[in-house]
Amino acid sequence: MSQGITINDRFIPWTAIPTSAGKTIQEQEAISFISRWLTGTSEFELKTSGSTGTPGTIIVSREQMELSALRTLDHFGLGPDDHALVAMNTKFIAGKMMLLRALLGEMHVTVQEPSRLPNLEHSAFTFLAITPLQLQEILDKMNWRLLTSYKCILVGGAPVSAFLRKELSKLPLNIFETYGMTETVSHIAVRRLGGPSAETLFTCIHDLELKTDTLDRLQIKGAITSHQWLQTNDRVLLHGKLQFEWLGRSDWVINSGGIKIQPEKLEEILEGIFSEQGWKNSFYIHGWPHHAYGEVAILIIEGNLPAPEIEIKEILLRVIDRYEIPKKIVSLPSFIRTETGKIQRIRTAELLSPLTF
Repeated sequence: MSQGITINDRFIPWTAIPTSAGKTIQEQEAISFISRWLTGTSEFELKTSGSTGTPGTIIVSREQMELSALRTLDHFGLGPDDHALVAMNTKFIAGKMMLLRALLGEMHVTVQEPSRLPNLEHSAFTFLAITPLQLQEILDKMNWRLLTSYKCILVGGAPVSAFLRKELSKLPLNIFETYGMTETVSHIAVRRLGGPSAETLFTCIHDLELKTDTLDRLQIKGAITSHQWLQTNDRVLLHGKLQFEWLGRSDWVINSGGIKIQPEKLEEILEGIFSEQGWKNSFYIHGWPHHAYGEVAILIIEGNLPAPEIEIKEILLRVIDRYEIPKKIVSLPSFIRTETGKIQRIRTAELLSPLTF
């Protein structure tokens, strides 16, 4: 069993945690959470990221957090022989749960300052949780073979793009995309991304009841939700009792003159086009008010347009139905993102000048 925690190259014994002071916000958050856990705190206030609106807080019980951590440890066979790297912000659920998994699993644990490119040089790390943005940075700027020694790499906080999933399917890595939210106390389902056995469906690692409403939105019930039905805004297609395909968020659906456009599905197609063209820009599809259609789809690109708007539209027309072609293609110098790396779609779109059609 580990005798303590390493935070930014500073080792702190478990017994010294309650009297230790953090030098950075990341250190303060990590030390505060561990101290409260070790002293038996029964409830914890968790911050939501604010990807769909204003950030908020919820209260979860010690039992819920413990259940979530133990299910992950059991599912991936993690324990005292493992070394966890905490490279996500410990102010949010993902970072806190990595700390708790390491604590309950009696692992060695190292905490780093959150950054786009974590330091993976320590050869002893075997357990890691990162965002898709961090993973892409690792693949772009480091040797992917640094990840081969990891028993489990969890990727969450935002959807993994089709382009990144395709890239990962060629690599023999133990990488898993997670599905969950603060309200479910981190992830409740996972799917393998690495290697030829990459999966398309998410599989629950908790004992849950799943169902969908009339809008195909996922509803969840189990011990992790205090046996109350939790309504999500995620559209899914259920496969059996404990598997599902994620289709996108219902609150992003664009109703353009009666034609329903699902931004996430359209974005997957665009990712393939951008990849083929060698365009590296981030982008997303957004609904914009229109006097005749109610709203129309526009394509918002980060940075300079990779080609003239008319040329981009001509390329899109080769593979996209004309009813789904964005009516406008616009650009912004940079997107607004949450601290966990998600694009804040509404706030970013508000930066645009009025559009005419």
